[in-house]
Amino acid sequence: MRFKAWVLGMAVALAVPGVWVGADVTAYAEPLKAGKSGAQFAHIHSDLPVDPTARFGRLANGMTYVIYPNGTQPGKVVMRLRVGAGVLDEADEESGIANLITYMAFSGSAHYPQGDLFRQLERQGIQMGAGQQARVSEGETNYQITLPRNDEATLETGFTVMQDMAFGLTFPEAALQRDRDLVVTQMVNQARPLERHYENWLRTAFAGQLLAERPQKGQRDIVLYTPRESIINFYNSFYRPDLTTLVIVGDVDVDQIEKRLQKTFGGWKAKTPDYPKRDPGAFTAKGPRAYTYFEPGLPEIIDITWLKPVEMRFQNRDLVRDMMLENLVLAALNARLERAAAKADSPITRASINTGHFQRTGDSAGFFVMPKPGQTQEAMSLAVELIRQAGEFGFTEAEYQRAAADYEASLQQRKAGEATRSNEWLADMVAGSIDGRYVINTPSQDVAFYESLKPQLTREAMNAYLKDLLRRDGPLISLIGPAPVAGLDAKAIETHYAELSKAKLSPPEDTAAKAWAYDDFGAAQGPVKTVRDEALDYTRLTYANGVTVNIKTTKLKANEVVVTVRSAGGLKRLSPKAPTPVFALNFYDLFEGGLVKMSAAEINESMAGVNFNLSYHMTDDAAVLFGQSGTKDFTLQMQVLRAFYSDAAFDPGYLERVRHTVPSFYTYTNTSPSGVLGLHLARILYNNDSRVTPLSQADFTTLSNETLAGIVRASLRDAPVEITIVGDITVDQARPALDATFGTLAKLPATYATVDGGSEVHFPTSGLFKTLYHQGGAEQALVLIAFPTTDRYTSPETAVGLDLLAEVISLRHYEAGRAETGSTYVPLARNVTSTTFKGFGYLSATVQIYPGAETGFYDSFLALVDGVKTQPPSADELLRARQLLLTRLNEETRTNGYWLGLLPGAADNPGQRDYALKRKALIEAVTPAQVQDLAKQYLNPDKAMKVLVLPVPKGESRAS
Repeated sequence: MRFKAWVLGMAVALAVPGVWVGADVTAYAEPLKAGKSGAQFAHIHSDLPVDPTARFGRLANGMTYVIYPNGTQPGKVVMRLRVGAGVLDEADEESGIANLITYMAFSGSAHYPQGDLFRQLERQGIQMGAGQQARVSEGETNYQITLPRNDEATLETGFTVMQDMAFGLTFPEAALQRDRDLVVTQMVNQARPLERHYENWLRTAFAGQLLAERPQKGQRDIVLYTPRESIINFYNSFYRPDLTTLVIVGDVDVDQIEKRLQKTFGGWKAKTPDYPKRDPGAFTAKGPRAYTYFEPGLPEIIDITWLKPVEMRFQNRDLVRDMMLENLVLAALNARLERAAAKADSPITRASINTGHFQRTGDSAGFFVMPKPGQTQEAMSLAVELIRQAGEFGFTEAEYQRAAADYEASLQQRKAGEATRSNEWLADMVAGSIDGRYVINTPSQDVAFYESLKPQLTREAMNAYLKDLLRRDGPLISLIGPAPVAGLDAKAIETHYAELSKAKLSPPEDTAAKAWAYDDFGAAQGPVKTVRDEALDYTRLTYANGVTVNIKTTKLKANEVVVTVRSAGGLKRLSPKAPTPVFALNFYDLFEGGLVKMSAAEINESMAGVNFNLSYHMTDDAAVLFGQSGTKDFTLQMQVLRAFYSDAAFDPGYLERVRHTVPSFYTYTNTSPSGVLGLHLARILYNNDSRVTPLSQADFTTLSNETLAGIVRASLRDAPVEITIVGDITVDQARPALDATFGTLAKLPATYATVDGGSEVHFPTSGLFKTLYHQGGAEQALVLIAFPTTDRYTSPETAVGLDLLAEVISLRHYEAGRAETGSTYVPLARNVTSTTFKGFGYLSATVQIYPGAETGFYDSFLALVDGVKTQPPSADELLRARQLLLTRLNEETRTNGYWLGLLPGAADNPGQRDYALKRKALIEAVTPAQVQDLAKQYLNPDKAMKVLVLPVPKGESRAS
């Protein structure tokens, strides 16, 4: 199976019926019992055992907690505060208050006066903010803080922050209007066609229920004008012990953390006798019906959804079995839909089935189909036929076997990686179990329980489950797009569906899987040279054909191996002046184009039960094939990479499908200022370099398959190849697969052919003000200012100093006051330095504003830059900036992806190797005077590029 995030649901457990394995109940503050106040953990009500690593507790005041020790990331601790109140707990006159409180939470509290929280956290390398680690959903509010260390002082900070979020907010008047404006700014910036469609769809899907009438982000006027006392009243009513759960995951001593938790929260008392109970409304069946929504910027999509009341039972053995059957059914259906979309005469370009959960409201299973232009009715007919065919005839034996093999492989993959699950993943699992009502367990328990249920997970059981799914309420058939489709209004869709429901069906074909055709590339060839780099802790192999291989063994993520095959050159092999449709590669999935001997569907079918991946992208200095697999699947992963390196087929039918999705991309991108800037920024800052210039929609839709195939083939051939392998694999384990695949290649050239100007990129020196236009909301605008700097490796000291300069500017920008600039909590400045093109880089700042406020932003920002030139950062500013950088560095180095990006080229580039080895020391060595000098040297307003993205003037229809 191509590597996918097959999700078991975080909920299965090895079960001996009636046996509960858990932490020693004598350690609990109070025994967890059904009926007690506080969060109801599923294992209390279930016949399933719970993960014995997790310690559950309930304080006398009703507050619950879960402590989960996890030493995967030494020293790191994640704290998650879950309050069981959200959008559905707001009264009509409170719509938006739950979200506003998550912003006010960072503006003043008992231990952190207004504005002080961020400074205190930054001094310890902790970055936290509204919109980053605070979020509101239908039925809950979550705050999360990630502690980089588990020392006494840092843990104390974490507990103090969580304590203040829970019952210490002060809602200072001075910050209230600023935070109101910030929330409204976020509302404005997130008001896009898909979001408006979603809220309209909810009104149809769950008509008569509270969610249908409750705007997800709230009412603008309520956020702006609700009295402070009403905000405090909501906080006092719902932020209470019996609605709160604290989740702590990481490198901790459970007993000590439990004592500290009891001391911090044990005396907390609710500020009101009770909280208002909002009736979410009962789900009512409505039968087959249609919904349409049209707005410029929407992609054309058909959605056929079945709905049911929200699942309120706690997970037990029967629910786990049904969940497993659902996963198998969805996998088999998605594979069938993918095969249908890949046919040359298919009216659909993409199709999939997904499930959804709406807290306190309902659950869904929906087919999503993207029609080819002009074939909407045909696409709907095919979608309904495929659904009915599956429901009537069920799955073939081959489909069942492939789905089961892939599902079991995904469970085994998770089990093998159990010891290195991340704190964040575990915190999500634990916190999600409360609303999801599933039992917290381990991947090992998942596998064992799957084995015990396997006799029940038959093809017949899958078919029966699918029939039950299609008997849910509905379907609700939705058609959305940029404009109405002739003959397909809601009434016509309902009539058409009724007719289709009576059509005669034929059973699906049952075809055997084709055998994998790329397991022999000739006689294996071993490396001729092996070099060990002790400083960077990796081994470098060189083969007689010129292929070089970097292998770094890590235990950062058990049973994960990531690999890149890099053909040197990339954009450097192309002319910056000759138009080349490289932009199209952003949308092209090389895997879907298949191999000469096998289509993409045939590869997936032949690889049932195998975890692998394949993707292609072009960077500044290489054409890259990427793979990811489990350790045991590494040999097949290398065969896949070798096959696509040498024998990619570039099926023209796939490019045809891609072209049909292009109009939706362009229309949706142009509906927001960030979309427009993202589309054009590289072109602007690379001084109209043709290699990074986006294609027009017209050029994309007429792009030939041979042109695109030629670009990819040329990027992979006639160039040195460097392979980098990082993960849970040793050199001896990797060698056989390397020798038998890329070791068999013919002799490669020592370098690649260059083109005039290919090794250069230039920041613009004229035309330094650009105005772009978006077709979204009239209140949305965005500004960017970018200063030319330099590259990453010529002078690592300079590059690191510029990183710190960007952090200092972000800190000062925040201190200057968000209200004046319309900015958000997210740091706005960043330093981008090329690792390929000498002398190229830029330091930029971006902020979303209201149209007309751009002059004020530029003036205030340039004044802030001048302030850095005249006044170096204080010791405190530099400390905070430095700590944030060091924390990010520490986080990066704990991932395989970091090393996968760092090692290629390091053996031949002294500056790159120096940067890799000394980055931490360089960050620690930068002085305030050096930061000031870099600001003077590089932040010249006369050389800066300014970009303004405005709404299209009223009455005009210009493109971006």
